[in-house]
Amino acid sequence: MADDKGRGGVSVGHALPHELASVEDLYRRASDAMRGTAADCAWEFGVHPTEEGLASSLWAGNLFCARLDGAVAGAFVLDNRPAAYYAGKPWRTDAEPAETAVLHLVTSDPELRGRGIARALVRAACAQARSRGCRVLRLDVFSNNAPAIALYRSEGFRHLGTFECDYGEGFTHATGFMELDLSSTGEGVRA
Repeated sequence: MADDKGRGGVSVGHALPHELASVEDLYRRASDAMRGTAADCAWEFGVHPTEEGLASSLWAGNLFCARLDGAVAGAFVLDNRPAAYYAGKPWRTDAEPAETAVLHLVTSDPELRGRGIARALVRAACAQARSRGCRVLRLDVFSNNAPAIALYRSEGFRHLGTFECDYGEGFTHATGFMELDLSSTGEGVRA
């Protein structure tokens, strides 16, 4: 995927090997900035996300980053691997696993919020999922993350319900499940 220029000079494309340390630093800072806020998503760098997971996503071609003035300003992972807790949810779009993209770990630089970076990331994820031949894009988001939920809804995602999910080691959280039918001409990336 070539870098796509978005609002305010933001471009989004595959993360490059030399950017991995910057992406890791971004997730560390984003995790720290969210901790204890109303939108806290319980990330702890090294537990979730991890250096190994980000590196694996990079080498698989599934790690993307937003760039602003040449610096990493946001990131996400896009793959076809839903978490185990996706099973049994009321998905509305019937699609085979190979036709289903899953969006993970969307974040923008805490110091650059409000500059359209998260929106550029979501739009790039939609475009990338379509280019991979996917029919649907799915994600999960903590129910307390109102800004993220509002962003996804504004980009055409449907909220399918909130469920208590087990993330392991005794940690559970109310989680919203959302999907975007990529085959529908009336939904998806907004111009």
